[in-house]
Amino acid sequence: MSKAFAGLKAVHELRFHLCQTSKHSEGARNFLLKSYEKLKAASPTTPVLIREAHGVEPKLFARYGKRYFVFICICLFVCLFVRSFVRVKRKRRERERSKET
Repeated sequence: MSKAFAGLKAVHELRFHLCQTSKHSEGARNFLLKSYEKLKAASPTTPVLIREAHGVEPKLFARYGKRYFVFICICLFVCLFVRSFVRVKRKRRERERSKET
């Protein structure tokens, strides 16, 4: 399981809203293409809904309870994911270097 998605257990549902063709949704589309399998492997029972509509700005909604939705700016989400991914890679490299010495 990916450590980047470790906090996903508390989430009841993820909703991605994005545009299929626009430039501003390109990062969200790329994130989903690269990370969807890891996302589902980390929490297979959490529904991941992808809503595509022409001209919408990319958004992510996370549902934590029956009526408790949290809007997360997709740019912030991707930024935090990349930051945690880099952190995990860095720690792995440091462990490998310490094993070599």
